[in-house]
Amino acid sequence: MNESQRFQSACEDLATNARFVVVSADWLVREAVARLLGAVFAPAIVDTVASMPVRGSGAPAIAGMIAIRPASDGISHTLLLAAPDVGATSAPATDGSPVLSGWRDEPGTIVAAVADLLRADRGMAVHHGNSRRTLTRRQLEVVSLIARGKPNAEIASTLGMSENTVRIHVSAILKTLGLANRTQAALWAMNNLSIGGHNSHT
Repeated sequence: MNESQRFQSACEDLATNARFVVVSADWLVREAVARLLGAVFAPAIVDTVASMPVRGSGAPAIAGMIAIRPASDGISHTLLLAAPDVGATSAPATDGSPVLSGWRDEPGTIVAAVADLLRADRGMAVHHGNSRRTLTRRQLEVVSLIARGKPNAEIASTLGMSENTVRIHVSAILKTLGLANRTQAALWAMNNLSIGGHNSHT
């Protein structure tokens, strides 16, 4: 089984019997989040509900909510999507549900948060062996920025290279890791690198 097949198998195992319900009064939020979840956690069922999530007094402003049910015995977790004006360091809601900020600019954070909640129930992790050692330092920097949801133009500006060079790095990363697209690369980085810090591996 090659790297891509192992990655796909791990994602499928993680989402087996899972069901997501995306709740938001904003159609764009519902559709965008539902499509993201459906693409990454393909075996899972993704439903949408046109409603404004109920929140208690003192809770941060919420743009949407993801109800996550790993099995058929009811909703196990709730992930709240903060409104755009909520700070990046939001405290949990009054019921203890995590509140995710900055997800509009970095949608990969949704994938990471959902995967963490699913793993908490299943005791699983998406492993890619020592693949990080096969990427150059520059490729690790690029894939880290991909995981933060940065487009090629912004990656080029941040790392001081041309967009064409970024595209070459992205192609090399996908080929080296045996992945199909940027979404898989982002999920790989979130599970194998310390996103938010800098890596010096070569």
